[in-house]
Amino acid sequence: QFTPEILSSLGFTPEKAYLPRLIANAHTFFSIFMIMTFLPLIGLLSRAVKLDRRSGDFSSYPRFLDRRVLNTPTIAMMQATNEIKRMSSIVSSMYGEIIQLFYRFDAKSLRKITEMEDAVDSLHKELSNFLVLLSRESLDPEISMKIPVLLQIVNQLEHLGDINIKLLAGIQKKRGEKLVFSTNAMTELKRLAAAVGEMVAMTASAAEAKLQSSESVAALRLKVENIREAVVSGHVKRMKSGQCNVEAGFLYTHLVTAMVSIADRSANLIDAWRGIK
Repeated sequence: QFTPEILSSLGFTPEKAYLPRLIANAHTFFSIFMIMTFLPLIGLLSRAVKLDRRSGDFSSYPRFLDRRVLNTPTIAMMQATNEIKRMSSIVSSMYGEIIQLFYRFDAKSLRKITEMEDAVDSLHKELSNFLVLLSRESLDPEISMKIPVLLQIVNQLEHLGDINIKLLAGIQKKRGEKLVFSTNAMTELKRLAAAVGEMVAMTASAAEAKLQSSESVAALRLKVENIREAVVSGHVKRMKSGQCNVEAGFLYTHLVTAMVSIADRSANLIDAWRGIK
């Protein structure tokens, strides 16, 4: 047994002059131990991080929802809002990927869009269930009033995803049936697609609390409507002059209608986000 006297003797207590060296040696030994322990795992950890970056953004599984916190409404609302933001980002990215098919059609993009569609459908279900369960908890008036608005946003995002898929179906039909639009027709369609893209981007910004003014939203809606009128007018002229056959004409109208619907739904989403900020 070691008595206090023995422990305090010179045999157990190093001289003060040696303490800095002993501390440095201890740090060195600890660093070597950590390197030897984790060095074999670096490759595995690196692959895991890369895998998460590849598959995480469009995952069908909720990233933030945890039903165990439903009895803490403030935290549950934060989780639901973050998941809805992720859902909004996926829907916005879906539109961008679809429009790129006008310029370059490839199977990789189609797979990505399908992955996004599955994620939107899954998150719609998960978020709806989560918010309904949260509504059954004892809530303060502010949270209670926000839940119906969040449910509305989730439903509108799911519907916006569906319209995106209708737009995709039209583009696939054009390619599959080898329908040809004139150069002017494609130029006008791409111009409309760009304006709608601005509205979709504004929706994603609204989800991140970067709200545009009502005047900015109204101006962009007017821009989309003016382009739509010009597109339809040009389309009618081409149909009358025989530059466009009936089948291609019907498809062109379908694409224009889908884009305008996306813009309208996006504007409604911006208004909905403004209602809970």
